Amino acid sequence: MICNLCPLKYNIAMEKQGKPAEKLKACRFILYTELTSDPAVAGLYGLLSAEDAETAAGHYAAVLSAVLSAGCDSLNEYLLHKVLHCDNAFSRAAAAGLYPGGISGVLLSAAEIDLKTIDNLSRLSAGGFIKKFGLDMPAWASHGVISFSARDIAGRYREGGCGALFGKAAFTYDAVNKKLLPVRHADPIRIESLKGYHGEKQAVISNTESFIKGYPAQNVLLYGDRGTGKSSTVHAVLNKFSDKGLRLIELSRCDIYALAHLLDILGDYPYKFIIFIDDLSFDEEDGDFAVLKAVLEGSVRRSRNALIYATSNRRHLVRESFSGRAGDDVHAADTKDQLLSLSDRFGLTVTFINPDKAEYLKIARQIANERGIQMSDAELYAYAERFALIKGGRSPRVAKQLADIIESAVKLKKEIILD
Repeated sequence: MICNLCPLKYNIAMEKQGKPAEKLKACRFILYTELTSDPAVAGLYGLLSAEDAETAAGHYAAVLSAVLSAGCDSLNEYLLHKVLHCDNAFSRAAAAGLYPGGISGVLLSAAEIDLKTIDNLSRLSAGGFIKKFGLDMPAWASHGVISFSARDIAGRYREGGCGALFGKAAFTYDAVNKKLLPVRHADPIRIESLKGYHGEKQAVISNTESFIKGYPAQNVLLYGDRGTGKSSTVHAVLNKFSDKGLRLIELSRCDIYALAHLLDILGDYPYKFIIFIDDLSFDEEDGDFAVLKAVLEGSVRRSRNALIYATSNRRHLVRESFSGRAGDDVHAADTKDQLLSLSDRFGLTVTFINPDKAEYLKIARQIANERGIQMSDAELYAYAERFALIKGGRSPRVAKQLADIIESAVKLKKEIILD
């Protein structure tokens, strides 16, 4: 079979037999079809069939450009990166921990054939091409021996995921192109860094833990005042459980219409997902209201591996107007109940309210201590109260912003200026 032979050896063998090198084009991947159109892979096969220096130079440049553009400098590192981000039947099964017993013999054989081909490609030496065609280009490196055996690749999938989900825990959803996009720099906040609200945080943690373990769990509405840590709590919970297979997909408020399709996509992955909708609210005539309500009510499209966590400053999520109340709806009471019922569809509502003065000052002191800010209580509290007046209220966010200002001023040896 062509696919499990070293491309270079195959090329030489064909030349010795007087057969055209174009036969290499017959090599196709069975599972890793994404690599067929990869510029580096295409460039390698182009190099192997090149007959003149000009053609070879173009293919060589394509390979080197692809490798360097990916942040690599070695071919085997680049190919490993591509393999780990491939989404196919084998990568998903391995990510779910089914290797080897839960994977059929045919699937495993197909994966082994493809990975052998990729392994052979990864061993191609830049020096050989440079010498053969007299290319004046730098050589790609080779970082030691990288194993492309099915067993080792399956282990990497099991540890880090596969496809778009490999190595990342937080994503956004591109509703237009129907794609998951990894968040390169996710919020690293930890539960321990969030001050106050112990009971509120514990409610979200406990629900998430039940979800991960396969026990009954609820969709969650985190409702309350701005700056109290609702969104930060969700991100902190993700960081706490990401190593247990939890992933977070942030869905924009304007993309709620795509929620049903997103649930279909997530259903194929061996993970637990939180679909996070931040700052959720609706107008009375908003059509997306019905979409979310249907999902929360447990329609036919009920997800086995996804929950919705939403934050809002509105208890009932729907912005009402006096003109709406004065409308000519014959069954106005029923309509109002319908609008106000959405929040009831969340099985767990956790309320975050602004702290009183004593709690606010306590939070400010705790954050200052963590930052190593050496300041007396009297001085810190004076700054904290003044800053709260400027910001229009007391909240953990205000306390954190104050700490940022003080820390920067101290490190720069400048006066603390609040306004």
